[in-house]
Amino acid sequence: MKIFKEYFKVKYLTKRFYDEKAKEFHDLQLGQMSMDEFITKFTSLLRYVLYILKEKAKVQQFITSLLLFMKERLEIENLKTMEEVICKAQICYQQKKPKGDLSKRWTDKKGSKFLSSYKGNKGIGNKGEFKGKTN
Repeated sequence: MKIFKEYFKVKYLTKRFYDEKAKEFHDLQLGQMSMDEFITKFTSLLRYVLYILKEKAKVQQFITSLLLFMKERLEIENLKTMEEVICKAQICYQQKKPKGDLSKRWTDKKGSKFLSSYKGNKGIGNKGEFKGKTN
């Protein structure tokens, strides 16, 4: 099995492939992903970045890829292993995660308020035409 893996790497995983994966790894940000999606993506890309060997460098790259409030909180903790940083990041993410989709509720509430005030406007006709004085 080990011989097959080595042959496969040499034959199909070119330097360019590793370079692309390394770039993807360094560009990775939590952004709109869930924490679980981010951790999965981070760890899967990490195996292609062969030059990051030390645990401290892995931890620092992970923290750098998080949202600002999480970075600030985790940098203070002086975490030393990936296991520690992943555990703390998940806790931090869960504590800050909004209950339900607040932006959707705000938009719905704001939109319905706007529509109800709009419907009450007698100066607007059914087709958006103004029913005021015409010259």
